[in-house]
This record gives sequence, C-alpha cells and structure tokens, in this order.
Amino acid sequence: LLTIYKVDKYLEECLDSILAQSYKNLEIVCVDNGSPDKCGEILLKYQEKDPRIKIVTLKENKKLCSGRNVSLDHATGDFICFVDPDDWVERDWIKSMVAAIEQLDPEGEKYNLVINYNAINYLIDEKTDKIEILSDTSELMSKGDYTIKDYNKKPEMDTNIPMWGRIYRKKFLDQFSIRFIEGFQTDNIPYTTKLLAHVKHFYIMSDNNSANNNYWRRLFIKDVSLTSLVLFKNFELPDALEDLYDYLKLNGLENKVNVMFYRIFEVCFNQHIDQPRYYLAFKNLMVKMEDAIKNNPEVYNQQEVTLCNLLIYSDGFFDFLGRFHYVIGQTEKEKETQTQTQTQTQTQTSQPYEKKYFIIKLFGFIPLYKKKTYKNTICYSIFGIPIWKIKVKHNRYVNIYLFNFLRVFKTYQN
Repeated sequence: LLTIYKVDKYLEECLDSILAQSYKNLEIVCVDNGSPDKCGEILLKYQEKDPRIKIVTLKENKKLCSGRNVSLDHATGDFICFVDPDDWVERDWIKSMVAAIEQLDPEGEKYNLVINYNAINYLIDEKTDKIEILSDTSELMSKGDYTIKDYNKKPEMDTNIPMWGRIYRKKFLDQFSIRFIEGFQTDNIPYTTKLLAHVKHFYIMSDNNSANNNYWRRLFIKDVSLTSLVLFKNFELPDALEDLYDYLKLNGLENKVNVMFYRIFEVCFNQHIDQPRYYLAFKNLMVKMEDAIKNNPEVYNQQEVTLCNLLIYSDGFFDFLGRFHYVIGQTEKEKETQTQTQTQTQTQTSQPYEKKYFIIKLFGFIPLYKKKTYKNTICYSIFGIPIWKIKVKHNRYVNIYLFNFLRVFKTYQN
C-alpha cells in the first residue's frame, strides 16, 4: 500500500523496486492523495506496463492517515504491508516477510504480525549524488518472539520502525477494523499499538548483513533519531495518545498495554516550539490516565509514574519546568542514596558539568535561538541576547530570571 503526495522525483524508483520483487503475487494499491505534481501521470504510465498496480485518486489531499485508510479499503490480498513512495526496497524484501510469517505460523494461530527491522536509513548528497548510509536499524533489536509484556518494558521496539516495517495478516486487520485517525499525519501512533493490544505474540525480523531484503529509507536531514524536527512541531501527538488510551479503555485493555506517553514527552518536550501548550496537553492526558499509570507496575515503571505526578500536580508551567529538569529520571532509591552519601555528593557537584546546547540558526549561520543547559540551570537567548533563565537551588527553590539577572518569579518545591 502506497499513499502518494508530492514525490514525483522519487516515485519511479520506488515503483521499479516493487515491480522487481522476487515475490510476484502482488496487488500494489497506490493512492494518489491529491498530489499536485506529476505523480498521477507516473502512476498511469506504470499501470499500463503492469496491471498489478491499482490506482485510487483523491481529488484533494486528505493527509497521510486518511490516505492510508483509503488504501486499506481497496486492498484484497492475504497480507498487508506499506511502502513510503520516496523510499525503495530490495528484491527479496516482500518475499522474506511473507516467508517469515508463513513458515513461523502457516495457519495464523500465533503470528498475525511480523515487524521487520531490516532497514537502512540513508541520505543522498545533493552536490555529489553519493549515498551516505546513516544507520542500520537491524542493529536495534534482536530477532525472535516477543509479547505485549516485552513491548510494555520497551515501547520503542514498536515506534523505532514506522508503518513500512511490518506485515499483517489481512484477516486479522479485518477482524478489528482499526483505522488511522482521519486528517492526521501521525500514523504509527495509535494504529500499531491498538493492533499490538490484540496479539499474544509477534515476531521481529532482524538479520544483520542480510542480502537483498532491506528497506531503504530516504532521509532529508542527518538526524535520523526519534528527535527529528517534525516531532518538535507536532501537536497531534497528545491527541493521538489520548485516542489510543480511549480505545484501550473502551476494550478493557487500559491496564494491559503501555501508552508510550513518557517516551514521546521526554523526546519532544525540551525542544518543542510551544512548550507551555505541549505541557498542558499532556497534563490533561495524565489526568485521564492517572489511575491506569499508578496501579499497574507491570505496565508503567517508576519514571512514568514520576512524570505523571509532575504533570498533574505541578503548580503551573514554570513550576513544572524546574521540577522536570531536576527530578525526572531520579528514582526514589537514587534520592535516598544521595542523601546518605553527602560527602560523595559534594565531590560530584564540585566537578565540572557538561554543558548542552540547542541552537537554531537563521540562513544557517545567524544565531536565532539558543538554549544552554548545565548543572541545574537552563538559559534561553534570542539573537545572542539572554532572555530567560531557570535555576533550581538546593533541589527546592525554582528561580526564573529575565535577562539572566532580574528575578521575576520564585517558587518552592517539596
């Protein structure tokens, strides 16, 4: 299934790689999602060459998730997998996934999902046209059998791999009729987690140095981690997580499946373009999820409980900000150890602290925005002018300074 929009530069390479698959029994559903470029013409040209291509044309763009729903509506195969139209796949990519799910469980009694970690993130240098390989996702997870308990301990095992990195039995998808959120760009969450909630086992493919079965994922910036810029601007994430939680609760699964709010918040918050609004959205989500988070130690760990408390019970954004940067990540045991070993603590605090910087440059060289974090202090500046400083003293007092020296706010934390 392909959802296509503004990718005419890459679409032919993608379609060529699919048509060249060693697994021939394919139905290739291509949704032209109101693309204003030449994608429609390219699809018609390829359909004339190969009748396995099925074209569905939308008059206007309905965003990624709506396009994915349309592709699901028109799919008739026994297995479903997705391909992003600016990527390409090696010749045995589909064959290897079909073989895995059929050999592991030919009757579909155990495995309705295989997650494929055999993927390469790459970047093409515009000046030289050379391919630069940035990462190999097969190194992130070991192959083998996994359950929802494994996922609860490590939710990123699912979010590490986008929609293209999995194959589903279609009868399994039809059984639950789970849909992507209409009008959203955020597709993995909550769709894949809703489906995970209904599987007892799933299998991860992860074959280092495997030949001819990799997915080649084209990237346009070097940051290939979860902290790419799109997440720093994404206001859909809290709504997507709430949609997931509502589904789990409706189906009596809210105490069995982890809603990965902690990972998403931790990754995105520090560099989000609107921290106050992002914080408030997650605060509202925590009010709804509080009982599920605090009463299920097998599903949510202490870090997640701590963040839940910080979000719900902090007295406003600035109070939360000071607590979050100082408290999150510390377990109660670590705090107790710190209190009992005062000499060691003093030695540690006397050592230099690593400074961390986040900088946005205008035109690539004019410093527009800078955030500096060190010890228990965060400083913000615009065009090199210090604007805001937040400092925690003695793990109790949060001070907010204007222009780094004029204290305008002070609060106390237990």
